[in-house]
Amino acid sequence: MDAEQLKNLPSTFYRVAVKCLVFNDANQLLIAINSDDEVELPGGGWEHGESLNECVQRELAEELGVQATAIGEVQMVLQGRSDRGFAVLRIAVSAVLDSTTYVPGDDIVAARFVDKAEFKTLTFSPVDVPFRDAVDQIWLNR
Repeated sequence: MDAEQLKNLPSTFYRVAVKCLVFNDANQLLIAINSDDEVELPGGGWEHGESLNECVQRELAEELGVQATAIGEVQMVLQGRSDRGFAVLRIAVSAVLDSTTYVPGDDIVAARFVDKAEFKTLTFSPVDVPFRDAVDQIWLNR
């Protein structure tokens, strides 16, 4: 399906993305930096047939080379559009990782922790801009 066909899907169609909110002891949030030098939260598309936990584990392995030792409840759900114009439903869950040594993969080139003030100033991937706009809610749910 090309971008134009995706734009014309019925309003009930959503691409679902699961993103991880990973905080360290200094109340900093883990961000990933993609090959376009844009910020994303770790995570990605929820594939058909996967459980939420399977999606989180697969995405963390693909993007950062780590696994979650704990996956929390859904912290927030955000709606928006992808960079290609189709509807995206973003689900954010809290997670604890098994390592702070990251092996970037897929489209991710680096990962690091940032505080709330820095988070607000970063250039986000278009699909993750709603998370920047929800900064207060992210830290409130911490």
